Amino acid sequence: SQAGVTFSSTVGAGILAIRDTADNQDITFSGDVSAVTLTTTGNLYDVIFQEDVTVTNDVTFAAIRNLDIGGATDDTATFTGGLDTATNVTGTVTIAGTINTTNTQMDLGAVTLAADTTLDTGNAAAGVLNVGAVTSGTNALTLDSGSTAGATIGLTSFADATGGLTIRDAGGLATIGAVGSGASGDVTITNSQAGVTFSSTVGAGILAITDTTGTVTVQGDLTAATLTTANQDYNVQFDEDVTVTADASFLNTGTVALGSANDDVLLFDGGINTTGAGSNPSGTTLAGILRTSADQVDLG
Repeated sequence: SQAGVTFSSTVGAGILAIRDTADNQDITFSGDVSAVTLTTTGNLYDVIFQEDVTVTNDVTFAAIRNLDIGGATDDTATFTGGLDTATNVTGTVTIAGTINTTNTQMDLGAVTLAADTTLDTGNAAAGVLNVGAVTSGTNALTLDSGSTAGATIGLTSFADATGGLTIRDAGGLATIGAVGSGASGDVTITNSQAGVTFSSTVGAGILAITDTTGTVTVQGDLTAATLTTANQDYNVQFDEDVTVTADASFLNTGTVALGSANDDVLLFDGGINTTGAGSNPSGTTLAGILRTSADQVDLG
């Protein structure tokens, strides 16, 4: 097509093949799309899915320009056999709503959120979830790769965390880059079967660690208004400087490690305790300088 194509209603197809379309033109699907197979060719056109999408077979988008999957929080896109937008797409990938695969891998490069978004790969070892740098537009992001061993999660960065970041479940290690470097927001770890590692800085309103197997590690500086933990057998490890505004009571029953060198500064403005509550860590390790703003410190 030399001027693009707009499908104004639903599309049901066996094979949906988007071939040569003029550069800078749009292929727009205004209604729901259902297809067994979706193929594209490497031309600099845009593909826009505005509503629900269901594709049975694995989809790897070719070297198109821009790609939109969903336009609102209630949109659902299911790529049963897997989804790859990271390898070839040359422009901006914009996503919204819920994007699923069914026990298969999802590889997204850098993405922009048009609305609150959930990425879910089912519950199998093959359900690995990889996401590049996220431009959130203050929208929320939830990541879920299921609880089966091997289903790791990788997120390059989430600079504007205003809408919140939730790691709902991960079968393998969840490795998360810088969070909240532009604007802080709530960061929630609901569950992970192999721990969570933040490989860079974390800026959070509330950092809530509900449950995980293994260790939640922050390798860069951590700043949070509130830190909450739960009576579960996981470890917490903060390797660099820490600033927490509210009183921090560690309730996890694994270990707590605060700081890793003598120049680390651990500021708990409202106080800190790792003992004296209904549940407490089995051990506490400190390195550096532990401070409060004239508030109580209780260490087990």
